[in-house]
Amino acid sequence: AASEGVSKIAPLNLRLLYEYEECVQVISLCILLHRIDLLRVFVELFDKAGCAGDDTFYEDLLSKVLPGRHDVDEWYHETYTPLVHVIYEEDVEEASDLLKEYCDNWYTSFEQAPWHDTHLMGDRGSYVGYWALEAGAIAFLTGINDCAIEDMVYQKDLVEYARNYVPSNSTGITRIEAGENC
Repeated sequence: AASEGVSKIAPLNLRLLYEYEECVQVISLCILLHRIDLLRVFVELFDKAGCAGDDTFYEDLLSKVLPGRHDVDEWYHETYTPLVHVIYEEDVEEASDLLKEYCDNWYTSFEQAPWHDTHLMGDRGSYVGYWALEAGAIAFLTGINDCAIEDMVYQKDLVEYARNYVPSNSTGITRIEAGENC
């Protein structure tokens, strides 16, 4: 904010695809690790900068875990269109196909990102992994069957962790997910 001379500025420019991708990666990781406490802090940085209510995918991803989010029908980046459609698709097979399509096209969708192809640079690169964490978060939040997804960018084990997560607590009460019998 100081270097840009702007009082309200988001930590990432969501209109740039690769910075938007970083944002939804952090949001998705918080969701998959059940760290809603950290998610609230992270999202507040963007909301205070005026990003709330601008992007369908951003809001739909958050609305599943943070009530009271905005309902919008536009999104910044075409890359996320299959995931937006997954959220609203009523046919479970079609939703699963859309999720697979997103994962299949994920890497090539980010050809302009600074990290793209850094795995080819050996020690000179900044490669830390290619993960479509947002696909996993959507699969977890919507209950999509992800059996057909074998793409290396899809972190099936992390989604499985999120689905089977049982928090420890001092009361001894087992956690029951919404919609399940108590």
